[in-house]
Amino acid sequence: MSIRIFTKDETPTGDHNDMKHKPGINRNPVLQLLEKSAKINGVKITKLASTGVLELTHHERELMSIACNRADEQKIIILHEASTLTETAKVLAEKVVDKTVVLCQAFLNHSLSNPDNAFNIGCALAFVQSMPPGVYIAIHGMCVPWNQFSLRENSRLFPSDYSVN
Repeated sequence: MSIRIFTKDETPTGDHNDMKHKPGINRNPVLQLLEKSAKINGVKITKLASTGVLELTHHERELMSIACNRADEQKIIILHEASTLTETAKVLAEKVVDKTVVLCQAFLNHSLSNPDNAFNIGCALAFVQSMPPGVYIAIHGMCVPWNQFSLRENSRLFPSDYSVN
């Protein structure tokens, strides 16, 4: 079973430092984790076009849905910032057909010093393989259908800060 991972590959500040091209020093640990998974499990990583801002635009969401539908893989993970997960998931649920899509709160350029990145990506890899077709949000060890996820205002993204409706 092959898996496609889509990412915008950005930081919250908008810096676009492609650590992949700097061997040794400053090697991106999240990218290393994904590359290792790619070698072991056949995961394919694709960087999506980005406007360079943190939050996705409606146009970017539309392009993301097209990329999902065009992907050969039936299992797709999207690395995504947290605050607009449901907006993106809604567009994908309306447009992506017969695929399992898991939105995972993680950024490729964030370090593993924040363990949420590695944990969320690892969980998303497991969830995408075990869930039936549909759109899901995976965060903090939980995976729920997109329309059952809600992020409370001013959340710090701890388990008590979101709920399953």
